[in-house]
Amino acid sequence: MSPNSNVVFLLLFLFFHSSRLCFSTNSTSPCHERERQALLKFRSSFKNTSAGSLGSWEGLNCCHWKGVGCDFISRHVIKLDLSYTSEAEAVDPSLLELEHLNYLDLSGNNFSYSHIPEFLGSMKQLRYLNLFDSHFSGMIPHHLGDGGLPQLRILRMSQNLLCGDIPPSLCKLHRLGILDLSGSNLSGSIPSCFCILNGTNQFNPEDGIAGFADESADVMFEEGVDQVLKGLQLEYTSNLRYLTNIDLSNNNLKGSIPEGLTCLSGLIGLNLSHNKFSGKIPSKISNMKSLESIDLSSNQLFGPIPSNMSTMTSLSFLNLSNNNFSGPIPEGAQFSTFGPSSYNGNPYLCGDLLGKSCPGIGIAHPPSNLSFHEEDDDKGKEKVLFYFVIALGFITGFWVVIGFLLLNKKWRHACFRHVDNFVDFMHVEIHIRKARFKNKSKNLVDH
Repeated sequence: MSPNSNVVFLLLFLFFHSSRLCFSTNSTSPCHERERQALLKFRSSFKNTSAGSLGSWEGLNCCHWKGVGCDFISRHVIKLDLSYTSEAEAVDPSLLELEHLNYLDLSGNNFSYSHIPEFLGSMKQLRYLNLFDSHFSGMIPHHLGDGGLPQLRILRMSQNLLCGDIPPSLCKLHRLGILDLSGSNLSGSIPSCFCILNGTNQFNPEDGIAGFADESADVMFEEGVDQVLKGLQLEYTSNLRYLTNIDLSNNNLKGSIPEGLTCLSGLIGLNLSHNKFSGKIPSKISNMKSLESIDLSSNQLFGPIPSNMSTMTSLSFLNLSNNNFSGPIPEGAQFSTFGPSSYNGNPYLCGDLLGKSCPGIGIAHPPSNLSFHEEDDDKGKEKVLFYFVIALGFITGFWVVIGFLLLNKKWRHACFRHVDNFVDFMHVEIHIRKARFKNKSKNLVDH
């Protein structure tokens, strides 16, 4: 070995040895006192301060507390995982003292149906925000997307009792790669500006997903996140940095699927199932070349399935069931791998897969759900007309008889005389039958 090689080897040995000593010193360094006090104040907002991770929050070094993670060098708190911990009246604003926090998981807690706090929108370092099933109510605060969370990569607010529309301000979360708002009672339509969500647009392998290549972001990918993709709920960990998914299922969203969604060329999963969407599938959906999973089931969509979807070679899961689609099922490529269950509840679809031939040019009728509405309207009109004719006939007949009696004195007297005779007859008949009944009853008692 040459002298130069020995020198290089010695320098490398000294570098790694000194780095290890430096890192080991930092790992035992206490956290910042201001952040420790903020954590203690946040703990006090919970009704049971000894539940879950909170029970381990003792001592001076908060970096060793369960659910708390610190930067290896700066010792600032960068992670707070208090999922499924306890109950609180609301999220305490002491979190604002954790200026370097990039991972916040409050899922599974009970925040007493308070509103999602607006101050979360000013925690500029956040990259992961999980509020899943946390008993929140009210509207999604527009502050979350008004430029205050430029680094946010994952946003989960599913399974809460929210209301109102999806705020267009969420489109300003340019690095957002995973958006999960499923099962949250949201209404309105999908903002057309979703096209500018760069985190779901393209993947640069040199920068990591949405530009997160720095070491402090790795804490987000170590924990993993549950996502419904390809009809299954799975936990994504090591491959999380490559996942891009939008889940708006199980809400009350309506309107058409915006054309702007089709420009999200890097999106892997799209779930819009169990809503009230209407209209046709956008014709440019084939531009979403990275899509592996599409679930549009249980909506009010209609029209033909775009034939160009057969060019989406990455697509491995498709669910279009329980809609009003019509016409032939596209053939070839990925569509040969989907079974009949992908199309259940669409009686006007046809094709070899369903054992139903397509008449004429292959378009079964009715071509859209407009005809269903027209048919319902026709039935409603027929019912109204039916009752109108009955009412008109009754009124006409009644007044014809009454008018005739008013104008003809002789017939009027004859009619009244017949009525009087009938009343007298019934009166006498009732008394006779009553007397017979009494006699029979008396005879039975005597015997």
